[in-house]
Amino acid sequence: MLGRKNTNRQPLFDGMPTGGAAVDAPGTVIVIGAGAAGLSAARVLHHAGRKVVVLEGRDRIGGRLNTIEVGDGIADEGGNWIHGVPANAVYHLAIEAGLDVERDDLLDPRHLVAHDQRSGRRVSSARILFALGRVAMLTRRYGSESIHAEHPEATLAERLDGEISKVRGATNRRYYRALVRTVFDMVAAKEAEYLSPNALTLNPGDSDGGADYVIHGGYQQLTTRLAGGLDIRLGTLVKAIRYEDDGVTIDTADGTHQGSHVIVTAPIGVLQAGTIEFNPPLPTPKQRAIEAVGVGVVEKLIFTFDEPFWRRKPESPRSVLYISETLGEFPAFVDTTDSAGCPMLVAFLTGDQVDQIADTPQRFIDRGCEVLQEIFPGDYLAPSAVHVTQWGTDPFSRCSYSTPTVGVTVDDYEQLAEPLAGRVLFAGEATYRRYAGFVQGAMGSGIREARRILGHPADLTI
Repeated sequence: MLGRKNTNRQPLFDGMPTGGAAVDAPGTVIVIGAGAAGLSAARVLHHAGRKVVVLEGRDRIGGRLNTIEVGDGIADEGGNWIHGVPANAVYHLAIEAGLDVERDDLLDPRHLVAHDQRSGRRVSSARILFALGRVAMLTRRYGSESIHAEHPEATLAERLDGEISKVRGATNRRYYRALVRTVFDMVAAKEAEYLSPNALTLNPGDSDGGADYVIHGGYQQLTTRLAGGLDIRLGTLVKAIRYEDDGVTIDTADGTHQGSHVIVTAPIGVLQAGTIEFNPPLPTPKQRAIEAVGVGVVEKLIFTFDEPFWRRKPESPRSVLYISETLGEFPAFVDTTDSAGCPMLVAFLTGDQVDQIADTPQRFIDRGCEVLQEIFPGDYLAPSAVHVTQWGTDPFSRCSYSTPTVGVTVDDYEQLAEPLAGRVLFAGEATYRRYAGFVQGAMGSGIREARRILGHPADLTI
């Protein structure tokens, strides 16, 4: 199957975009951002014969897809997995590109252990499987309900509390609460207290299930192929976008660029910060949508080791869940050894922790080591290298991805994707409601805006 053309794969974006149309005008299309959305848009336009220039503020491509070296291994700082396979079109695109992909389920019940801080012991497999089964059913039910469903709860946390209260037994409820919040908070990159009660309906993503896959060598293998042959200007900081009836002018720290259209793929956190000036200013509905869609942050602590000490027991866990007395403290460690090329565990942090980690990363590194030592007494080894991500404070991202916070509506997502004057177009995962927060959504949004400019269907090929 590797490298074989699959003509039956689900397209990343199906059909023509709805809403406003782009002005039919020749000229250079300027794409702001060389992440998954920007590279996808530029590649479709390039293949269609349009002249495209990609402006990227960083000194690298990929945006929030970034593969790095940590010690003797490699790791993806941001996007890591291809979720919901085989339905996810990113998987089939990677196969067509000849990339080495293999199954690597994020939470595999067959290779998972959970440790209870309160008792100091492992949680029985039966209890974990029971809780994960309920979480899976909850995810499917929430993801398939009507988008117009009304809820008496004000937040997703209140709605989840109602589900948790149905579980019999105080200990079972505590375990279920920890696991359901681990899954929902990590996927949303935001605590459920801040999320809309119909968050999963607004952004269903891969709620229908499916397997998780990884790309050997990291997501950079895919972004490098997307970037092939494109005119990408790295280290180009965009200051302002001016748009008129006859085209657009992009002001950067190093000069100006003129074109017929511009596709803006800046993350929602950057748009909220207002670091790019629009002239004329953004209309009120667009600005309201930018402010309404939430900013989610999940950070990773990436640990490499000389030996995989957690694999010394017969159960060989691939994922380790920590049920802390403090909800959300180091909820999960995931073994990425097989794709990293060396023993590696990745800890995921969200909520209050990410607000503090930028100022005191060493405190979290030390605490992460303490938790691992608590879970694996007698086997624990100190890490040989550690890397801490900083997506929340990175000026080119200011978030990990968007999230459906309280008050956001379907109309807000539609407004995010609306073009301005047929000249300024918007892409990025936050503009693709169904797969907001996913690589599939980012790439699909880029294809959507390329089609808006071309005025006809065109698929992404590598």
